[in-house]
Amino acid sequence: MIDKIVDYQTENSYQLRRLLRSIEASYGELNLLICICDNPYYRDEIIRDYETELTAKNVNCDRVQIDRDHPSLKQSLLDRHPPVNTDRHEIVTVLGIDGLLNVSREQDLESAVTINRSEQAQFFFSTQWTREALREFRFPVILWMTEAIAGELSRQAPDFWSWRGGVFEFVRPLTTANGDIDLQYLTIHLDPHTSKSSANPESIQAQIDKILATDPDSPLLGSLYLSLGIAYFDRSRQNIKTKNADLENAISTYHKVLELSSRDAYPEEWATIQHRLGIAYSDRIRGNRLDNLEEAIRCYQLALKVLTREAFPKHWARTKNNLTATYIQRNREIDGSPLIFDRG
Repeated sequence: MIDKIVDYQTENSYQLRRLLRSIEASYGELNLLICICDNPYYRDEIIRDYETELTAKNVNCDRVQIDRDHPSLKQSLLDRHPPVNTDRHEIVTVLGIDGLLNVSREQDLESAVTINRSEQAQFFFSTQWTREALREFRFPVILWMTEAIAGELSRQAPDFWSWRGGVFEFVRPLTTANGDIDLQYLTIHLDPHTSKSSANPESIQAQIDKILATDPDSPLLGSLYLSLGIAYFDRSRQNIKTKNADLENAISTYHKVLELSSRDAYPEEWATIQHRLGIAYSDRIRGNRLDNLEEAIRCYQLALKVLTREAFPKHWARTKNNLTATYIQRNREIDGSPLIFDRG
């Protein structure tokens, strides 16, 4: 049987390509690029990857750390070491935002005027009100943060958030081989009360509920629903007791993502969701088995309308393989039926 477990590597490679294109398209001008990753080790790996590639192209890659005592993005950028050779392009990666998790729900984050406000509230406050002052920085700025921080940033600094040049989400589950949360990832930068793993759908749903209550049009909802669908599907492969319910939740959540997506605006993302639906329907327990396989085939065929062999050879091969495997399963459900492939 062909392995149809979600291919995180392919998706993350796509996000990295998008990030690199955005960086290279904005040399010499300010471009705020939001990168989301809940796995600190994988985040560092991605940073090394894009810095290595850009350094080889004679780009100066600098990093700055947000000062917890004075959590100001502008000041952190001012304190960097600019390149000596002004002929080289420059990018700056901003770290440390994840560490600003000292937020109390009792605080008035919208006004952020109390002397004892948290480091995170100070950062959001300074970011919101110094946005225009950032115009003096003429280089791409890559800000790394967790989903929890990104959700707060979109609410507490909406003007700044609207200025972003792109959002790039990188997923590598914070789990061990048996599906348990790997605690080594939760002891460095992540607050276990607010950060979450794609293996924990309940925590992702809680984050979605918070955003829906305050900002139902948040651009983060699409990526959060996608993470939720992946979480339900992953758990369906790990826990037989919840398999049925998790698959139903995964399918309904993927359909929710499609409601928030547009094939015309985000064709590859749209096709990827169709591919995921195909996997989920081929695993589905509820309903008629043959009907579920037919629906899986339909989803794969829709995905292949975008993921063509010429434009996306790796994605095309993966989806085509899954489609073939599903045809085999379908024809086994039909007694004595020959193997039939749709060549349309």
